[in-house]
Amino acid sequence: MEKDKEFKEFLVFSWAYYDQLVWYARHYFPTALTKNGRVLYCEKEPSIISFIKYKEEISRLLSSHHKTREVGENLYVYSPLPRIPLDRCISAINRINKKKLASEIRRELKKLFFHDITIVTFDFMAAPLISTIPHKASVYYCVDEILGYGMDISSQKVIDVAEKELVSKVDLTIVVSDHLYEKHLPYARNIMKITHGIDLELFTKKLDSNDLKELSGLQKPLVGFIGKISKNPLDVILIKRILSERRNYQFVFVGPEYDGIVEELSYYKNFYYVPTVPKEKVASFIRAFDVCIIPYKMNSYVKGMNSIKTIQYLSQGKPVVSTNIPEAKKLVPMIKVANSAEHFILLLDEAVSDTDVFMAQKRVEFAQSQSWEVKVQEFVNKLSELSNDKKNS
Repeated sequence: MEKDKEFKEFLVFSWAYYDQLVWYARHYFPTALTKNGRVLYCEKEPSIISFIKYKEEISRLLSSHHKTREVGENLYVYSPLPRIPLDRCISAINRINKKKLASEIRRELKKLFFHDITIVTFDFMAAPLISTIPHKASVYYCVDEILGYGMDISSQKVIDVAEKELVSKVDLTIVVSDHLYEKHLPYARNIMKITHGIDLELFTKKLDSNDLKELSGLQKPLVGFIGKISKNPLDVILIKRILSERRNYQFVFVGPEYDGIVEELSYYKNFYYVPTVPKEKVASFIRAFDVCIIPYKMNSYVKGMNSIKTIQYLSQGKPVVSTNIPEAKKLVPMIKVANSAEHFILLLDEAVSDTDVFMAQKRVEFAQSQSWEVKVQEFVNKLSELSNDKKNS
C-alpha cells in the first residue's frame, strides 16, 4: 500500500539486549518492523553498577558496546556506553544520560544514512531524547505498568513524572492493555491498544518435543509455565498449594530466576525447574506440556499486563489456566480464568482432562491471526492516519 511507504526508517530504544535468550515485545516488534524498512535497534544502556553485579555485563562491555552491527536484513543493533547510575531516582542524572545517548545515536544515524526516522521507545524515561534527535514521528510503546515494579517511593515519583512527560510529548502512545490505556489516555496526544503478537516462523516449526532432554523421565500430566520466575508476579502461595494438592501432576517452570523462588519451590517433589532456554526452543516445551498455566497474583503490575506467553501457549493449541488477569478474561473460553485458589485447582483438573479438538484448533487459528506482522501493520496504518491528519489540518 502506498501509505506504508511513508515510514521506512525506525529508531527503536528497546530497553533490552537484542541477543538475550528470552525475547519480549521489545524484540519481536522491532524485528517485524524490518519488513517495512530499516531499523536501528538501540539496546538498553547498562548501569556502571551492573558491571559490578553481573559478570555477563563485563563481557558485553569488552565485546560490543559503543558499536553498531548488522544482525539481519534491514536490522542494525547499537550497544550504548554505560549510563550513570541512580537515573531512576534523580531526574537530572537521567537528562545527562539521555544527552550522552542522543549524541551517540545522532552519530550512528549519520553513519547509516538514516534521514527521515520514526522514533519508537520502550524506555519510559526517554522524553529528553525526543527533542534532541530529529524525527518525523515519535512513539512510546508501553508494555508494562512501570510503577508496579516494586521500586522505592522516591523512584516511583521520578518515574511517574518522566513517563507522563513522555506520553504528553510523543505523537502516539501504544499500550498493551485496557488498564494502561485508561492510565495514559488523559495525557496522550494519540493512543491505541495493540496486544502482543506471535512469531509465526518460530511457533509453527515442526520440532519434536520428545527430543527435550530436560523433560526426560517425567511422567504425565505435565503442567508447564514459561517466563520470568520471580515472586513478582508469581503467586507463590497459590503455586505451593497446587504443588501440594496435585502431587500426581508434574509442574515444569522454564525461565530466568530472580529471587530464590526456585529453591523455595524445590521442596516439592513434583516441581521441576529448567533454566532459561533459547526462544527457538520455547514452542517445543509448550508442545510437551499437557496444560499451561499463568499463576500470577493480582497487583498493579499484573493489572496492566498483557502476557506474551498467553498467545504463545494458544499457538500450540494447549489448554491454559490463568488467575484473574483482566486481559486474560478477554480470551475466555479459549483459556480458563480462575477467581480463587480453589477455582484454579478445579479448572486445572478440567484442563488436564481436556480433549476438545475443536477448541484446540480454535486456539491455534486465533494465535496465527495475531502475528507480529499484523501488529506492525496496525501500527504503520495508524502512523499514516496521523500523518494524513496533520497534512490536512
